[in-house]
Amino acid sequence: MSGVMVPPGNRYFCTASRGTERFLAEEVCLKLSASNVEQISGKVFFTSEADLKKLKSLKCAERLFLLVKKLPPLQIPGYRGKGIYVLQKCVIGEPSQWLNSVSTWENLQDFHKPEEQTLGVTENGLKRPSQEENNETKTKREKLDSDLDEAAVTAPDKSPTGQSDLLSKTQGNRQERVTASQSTLPPDEPCKPTNESDTTRMSFRVSCRCSGKMAKRFTAQELGRAIGVALAKEMGWKAELRNPTLEVFIHLSDIHCVVGIPIVRLPLASRDYIKNVRSEE
Repeated sequence: MSGVMVPPGNRYFCTASRGTERFLAEEVCLKLSASNVEQISGKVFFTSEADLKKLKSLKCAERLFLLVKKLPPLQIPGYRGKGIYVLQKCVIGEPSQWLNSVSTWENLQDFHKPEEQTLGVTENGLKRPSQEENNETKTKREKLDSDLDEAAVTAPDKSPTGQSDLLSKTQGNRQERVTASQSTLPPDEPCKPTNESDTTRMSFRVSCRCSGKMAKRFTAQELGRAIGVALAKEMGWKAELRNPTLEVFIHLSDIHCVVGIPIVRLPLASRDYIKNVRSEE
């Protein structure tokens, strides 16, 4: 039987500070039981079946990416327009490869959702009210309703308009409480898109980095914009620079062309246990 056996798992790469690549390679082997580990300057590539929790436990890594493709240095024609076209074709490649990568990325995000929900924090950084807070709000609302009902019954009616004034005031207070209580309820229901196209068109942005000869011919912004236009046309996605659903990372150098998708938004290096220690004078 001919052919090369492909190890199970997903292909990832991590960025690392110069000089720490060897330690990161040892860590992924030890913690993630990684295979096909390859280290180059500033990056470590590996294959692993580990879940997101284990992936995020890496301490020598700066950023973690799902590898979409890793290509040899691109041979770009001298003509500028032709060079950008060749670059677009090489980076985009087959749509099926992107669909498989995005599907893998979504599976990793779905695994992480229950953990995020237990933190009681929404994506916008707003703390969700706890069950105790909801019960306390409900108790106060019921008590206030009882007081207002009692006031409406026992209040003296010395004028023909007294009953209607008190009734309108009571209803106004109740309406204000209903509006306020609705704003404090936990967002259990997800926001539904306004139309069907929102569910089919994924928002994305391209972060491009150039070095070596490529940086002398093109700027990162120019290549990122060109690749983003081609990717949106090929996949039907929507470009969104501020808050995209998906980010595409591209590094073009004299050594390779690397395309990846960040697994988490924040760098792994942003950890709570890292403290800033002031040197004693």
